[in-house]
Amino acid sequence: MSVATSLLFGRSLDADQPKYTPESITNLGNAYLINFTRGNKLFELTNHLGNVMATVSDRTLPEAVTGTPTAVRGYTADIVTASDYYPFGMVSRAFNSPSVNYRYGFNGKEVDNEMFGIGNELDYGMRVYDPRVGRFLSVDPLTKSFPWYTPYQYAGNKPIWATDLDGLEERPTTEGNERTTEFATTSTSADLQSSKGPFKEKVTKQWFWHKGSSEYGTTAGWYDSEEYSKMVRPIANELAGYLGMYGVTAKSSNWNDEQKADVVNTSLGRFFSSGISEEGAKALTAEAYSVGMYWNESSSGRTEFSSINVESVIGVGQLIKGLLPKAIKNSKGVVYPNVTVGGYGKVPFPKGPYTPNNSQILRSEFTPKLKGEFKEWWIQQGRPWPDVPEGSTLNIHHIKPLSKGGTNSFDNLVPLIQPEQHQPFTNWWRAF
Repeated sequence: MSVATSLLFGRSLDADQPKYTPESITNLGNAYLINFTRGNKLFELTNHLGNVMATVSDRTLPEAVTGTPTAVRGYTADIVTASDYYPFGMVSRAFNSPSVNYRYGFNGKEVDNEMFGIGNELDYGMRVYDPRVGRFLSVDPLTKSFPWYTPYQYAGNKPIWATDLDGLEERPTTEGNERTTEFATTSTSADLQSSKGPFKEKVTKQWFWHKGSSEYGTTAGWYDSEEYSKMVRPIANELAGYLGMYGVTAKSSNWNDEQKADVVNTSLGRFFSSGISEEGAKALTAEAYSVGMYWNESSSGRTEFSSINVESVIGVGQLIKGLLPKAIKNSKGVVYPNVTVGGYGKVPFPKGPYTPNNSQILRSEFTPKLKGEFKEWWIQQGRPWPDVPEGSTLNIHHIKPLSKGGTNSFDNLVPLIQPEQHQPFTNWWRAF
């Protein structure tokens, strides 16, 4: 057997596919035997600009007790590389393990050491960058959009605050913005000065924050107005339907009363209930209005105006209240448990009516076989089956209890960890 090994850099693009030779094993046929060695896998430690400040391996180094070499006092990280950078990316000092030539550094970009020496050329995808002079080596393809900049500039000459994603334009960093509210704004600016006279003007570009949504497939980050409009379009499409902005000839349809009543259990309801500012709500409602107008004007060659006027857009504070889930309390004033299950989402509050049924018969039908079939169904929906922590158990929970009119149908079941997740529901329904 022979194994061709290669360093694993924590990036799929950097690791070659290893080649294994099959080995014949008695009564088993051919098999591949793989030896796993600690220390070959590296992890990056980065700052807010994405600069790789250090890499550590997947092994730890023991610290011996003084005078007792065989006794271990503790463990330290195996630091493989460490670097500091000047503002525009040139390496100021570095430590590298002799056996490792790590190829990623400033902004997390790949370093090419062949042309200008170690660390002096970075590949940004669209262009190549020289950190010694803080300039790209070719003209910016977006030069016409930024006439106030030299076509070779990096990140608008603001390397401490902004990054250059691909060699095209500066953009505020996303690091540290996890708590930023929807449609929050920031700006980048530059002084535009004419070489033919005393004319000077500060030109500013505004950016808008989108918090991202896995359900809608949108990515968190800063976007200019056009990019923001495109990014939130899936959300605006649904919001237009919820607000009744589509005409009878539009391709999309408005929500009916039953759908609106259940908005808390939809992607739209979950997006808004996760937290949104008044400005963010206004922005999304304006986008929804634009979507509704577009479809109403372009369908069947007929023009229809949206039923939402400008005053309704301005008064979006009232509209948004309908999207936020109201706190549901039992007879003791306890709020319905807020429990989220991986791959499923938040456990919803069941619809009424809550009429008792013959729960004893239904419970007797809830056999281990049925539970096994439910587990198979759950996994077939693409949802992971929960891992049970030590000291806990797994209960299959009826979202609407059998005693309140619930059934054993799979869409009324959800696996919960007991006692952490399941017990709060048991306690809550006892005082319903």
